[in-house]
Amino acid sequence: MNSKFDFPANIISKSLLKFIKEADGQFVVPVYQREYKWSPTKSANVWWKDIQKLFENKDAYHFAGLVMYNISAESSNQTEVLIIDGQQRITTTFLLLKAISKILPTDESEEFRKNYLFIVRKGKQRLRLKELDFDNGCFKKIMTDQPLTDVDKKTNIYKVFKFFNEKITVYQTWDMDAFESVLNRLYVIDFPLKAEHEPQKIFESINSKGEKLTPVDLIRNFILMNLAYKEQERLWNTYWKEIQINVRAKDMENFILNFLRLKTQKYFNEPTMYEEFKSLYEFGSQTQEEFLKELLSYSILFKEIYYEYENKNVNLIDFSKFTSSRYCSSVSMELLKWKYDKIITDAEFNNIFKLFNNYLLRREICELQYDLAQVFVPLLSQMDEHKLKLHDFFLFKLVNENLDKPKRMPDDIELSSRIKETSAYKKGFTSVLFRNIEESSDNYKITKLSKGLTIEHIMPQNPEFNSSYFEEYKNNEELFDKYLNKIGNLTLLTRHENLLATCR
Repeated sequence: MNSKFDFPANIISKSLLKFIKEADGQFVVPVYQREYKWSPTKSANVWWKDIQKLFENKDAYHFAGLVMYNISAESSNQTEVLIIDGQQRITTTFLLLKAISKILPTDESEEFRKNYLFIVRKGKQRLRLKELDFDNGCFKKIMTDQPLTDVDKKTNIYKVFKFFNEKITVYQTWDMDAFESVLNRLYVIDFPLKAEHEPQKIFESINSKGEKLTPVDLIRNFILMNLAYKEQERLWNTYWKEIQINVRAKDMENFILNFLRLKTQKYFNEPTMYEEFKSLYEFGSQTQEEFLKELLSYSILFKEIYYEYENKNVNLIDFSKFTSSRYCSSVSMELLKWKYDKIITDAEFNNIFKLFNNYLLRREICELQYDLAQVFVPLLSQMDEHKLKLHDFFLFKLVNENLDKPKRMPDDIELSSRIKETSAYKKGFTSVLFRNIEESSDNYKITKLSKGLTIEHIMPQNPEFNSSYFEEYKNNEELFDKYLNKIGNLTLLTRHENLLATCR
């Protein structure tokens, strides 16, 4: 970016209604933007209170902020106004306008809809705002009066629309002119951009001062923002949408963080994740599509490790249950790739993950606190050198090299001491421990731990239980609390067995 930014000459303040009505084309929320986040209890409520002041005071004005956008004219039939900043406010405004249209008399409602909600050209009608499809098309359904599902009614889009519907009923005797006179005192800065203004850097600067975007948001925006809209849509639908299907939203940051650690073979955490991505991308040779294609391939590996249980390798099932395994996913994804690429055999893969599981199980039982990414990430750069004896390499690095250190694997003495004191209920390691105990017995009968078996209490959680066996604990609250969630008071049961046990 130039040291001195040359603002576009056509930046002006304008009423929001006029901005919407006079826009050159359909407003489009680009695919790289985050989903609609405003809720009736927070941002939308603040927005409404600001507008309510305009209803109550005819001399009041309100500045609603900046709307920054690019104009995209990729077809002769339509022009698109790509919103770079102001997506949440614009979407919220359209929900309010829709709520207003519903209480106007029929003839005025139709005119209001044509002026502000729809573009009508050559007999064809389309929405003035094309929202992202995160909410299963809920925005479009609301605007076009289509039936809403129970799933739709759980979205922020619907909740904010319902909120405005309830609030606007106070003004149901108003006509269109009255509403327009209020909303024409709601002003925005109309801020068009061109490619030479470097929208990505401006976007980063703006969002560093408002509600922070996540590193995942910034990375997605960086990859897609400067592309033509049709190319954005193609890459979104081909790659990013599939990645979001493979990786759950709560795990997305961890997945991309560990993918970047794998690519850079370098340890870093979330605060510097975006800068590390930019360094990797800007100094690398990959195109946007090549990067997304590789990211998609690793998302499939992540999905197999953490979500897919049907016919899954039992060692991976165990591994995925450990809370601390998320710190190791850069190495685990690479090992699974090596297995599929025939760099290591199935037997080697299983032996390595048995070692990992033993390491993680002992550490979680002993409640050792350490960022294990600092243990596993440095090993990435050495794996290729030791690929012929990879299990021995990991054994040395995880066990022999770390004796008496915070990243150690606890020995049997430490383990037997700590296992008696550890609270084990609702801990990921408990089912892994029980499965291993069952497998080592002569009467091993459990074939699929992941199906139908849950961790249950032997002495019930309810202190009012009727059993002479636990009389001592029932009348001693300190003793009851001490042993309730310990390993010795837990067992594996099916749901049916648990119900039968409860009735006894």
